[in-house]
Amino acid sequence: MFNDSKFQLLRSGSNQEILRSTPFLTSDKQVITTSAHVKCLGVHLSEDGTFNHHILETVKKARRMAGWVLRTFYSREEDCMLTMWRALIQPKLDYCCQL
Repeated sequence: MFNDSKFQLLRSGSNQEILRSTPFLTSDKQVITTSAHVKCLGVHLSEDGTFNHHILETVKKARRMAGWVLRTFYSREEDCMLTMWRALIQPKLDYCCQL
């Protein structure tokens, strides 16, 4: 059985009339509301098919982590900074970057 409260509906297409007139229902006949952005396996998908929201969120996470690194570690040696970059910041930027 599916958990109805966790459903997210993302609709896309060229015919807006059909998209608005065909509702999707849960098992207890409640209408599932449409979302503009859905997060699935760490990737933000948007109804217009672009990855702009995903890119903005990814950059925000990387900047937040870079700020944390610069506040926490006082050493600015190249080896230390490269290690922090490779271990903490670069994985946030590389995850699903092939999309």
